[in-house]
Amino acid sequence: MIRQYDAQKLCDDKLRDLGLYQKGWRTCYDKSQSDLAKCWYDEKRIQISLLYLNGCSEPELKKTIIHECAHALLPPEHGHDRVWFDKCIELGDPDPKPC
Repeated sequence: MIRQYDAQKLCDDKLRDLGLYQKGWRTCYDKSQSDLAKCWYDEKRIQISLLYLNGCSEPELKKTIIHECAHALLPPEHGHDRVWFDKCIELGDPDPKPC
């Protein structure tokens, strides 16, 4: 289980490292049962499910944050294509998986 405070710090730190925080990107939360996390382009938000935090480890959360940051760094039309896959690898996820 990861505390919301710790998840916030991990995600915000990654957003800062990638220059996204400086462009207005922020971390937010919901109670989704269907999505671990989501990238909202229009709102510049990485949304993480609070329910997901209850059952994930820190390495799993870091992988999820990388996944969503890769989306944020690319235009929406890339979805889970090869460009997105390569961006995940560049950001530190050696084995990216689609949502």
